[in-house]
Amino acid sequence: MFYRGEKLVDIEPWYIYGNVRCREDPATRVGLLKVMRPLFDDFPPEWIEPTWRIEFEGDFYPCPNHPERLLLKRYPTCRIHLRLCFPHKQKCWVSGDFWRESWKIFRSRRGPVIQEGVL
Repeated sequence: MFYRGEKLVDIEPWYIYGNVRCREDPATRVGLLKVMRPLFDDFPPEWIEPTWRIEFEGDFYPCPNHPERLLLKRYPTCRIHLRLCFPHKQKCWVSGDFWRESWKIFRSRRGPVIQEGVL
């Protein structure tokens, strides 16, 4: 969540354990989370800070530095194409609005405007 261009809070907290940023202590993971979280969620802290800025709807917001590397890690379909996205929430699968907007993004020739090295 951002307020006046500054990040205040994430919907879900992230912690640093050793050299990994993750949602919970890796030692407490059981079952499928033990395998899945390292594959898609855990990443080095230096992938976030120092932050860069990305344009969205005419305004600039903080984003991870080299955002494509975080997208490729967290969203597997981005490995096929950075603009190809499949919803991770079940309700989006049946939302016509989601698919219409996804198609626009996929076909767009305009890439994001990213300001590198800007805090």
